[in-house]
Amino acid sequence: SPFRNQCEAIREAIQKNFDQHRLNTLLNTHHLRIGTAHTFQGEERDVMLISFCADSSVGHSTLRFLERADVFNVSITRARSRQVVFHSLDANDLPHGSLLGEYLSSLEPAAGDDEVLPEPDLFSQEVARELRQRGVDVLPTQRVAGVSVDLLLIDGDKVMGIDLIGYPGETFAAVDRHRAKILRRAGFRLFPLGYTEWRTQQSHALSVMIHELRHDSRYW
Repeated sequence: SPFRNQCEAIREAIQKNFDQHRLNTLLNTHHLRIGTAHTFQGEERDVMLISFCADSSVGHSTLRFLERADVFNVSITRARSRQVVFHSLDANDLPHGSLLGEYLSSLEPAAGDDEVLPEPDLFSQEVARELRQRGVDVLPTQRVAGVSVDLLLIDGDKVMGIDLIGYPGETFAAVDRHRAKILRRAGFRLFPLGYTEWRTQQSHALSVMIHELRHDSRYW
């Protein structure tokens, strides 16, 4: 947040609602950090949450403080993968030429901009069918921690994702490094499966996937 008092309020709320073990996990494993733009100078995070603490009655001095170009630019450029903005005003509530107003306007989705996850391709359908025949529940094209996962495997309380690679189309490319790190920190395992491996070693690939889902305890 641009305001130190808001950062303190967030910090107090987190300490109140999480026990020490979970708080340590947030701080040390997930690298949670709370602060003003100065806190994040020279740093990035996979996900940034920004609380602007402004409503339609925002005063001129507060707005000038919010819109200091150097601080504002640091605030909105720290996210690698996702940014969530909290505010209590409309861009139209702000004066013409307002830096904050222009930024909020840029966040408004244009018509037809809602993200649609891709339909499962033939590779995805074939892998899902073979896994279902072996008693595994499979959900195609799911979002986990904001990351699109080609197949989500479920066996009781055990869950694992499959990243399909090498088939022409949506599943051709692997999940990039930053998104893979997000999933690892969330305790979610993503198993890479190449199309060539599937075509040449299908039985082996199925055995390995099912064994890791049901018997690998690292992520339970």
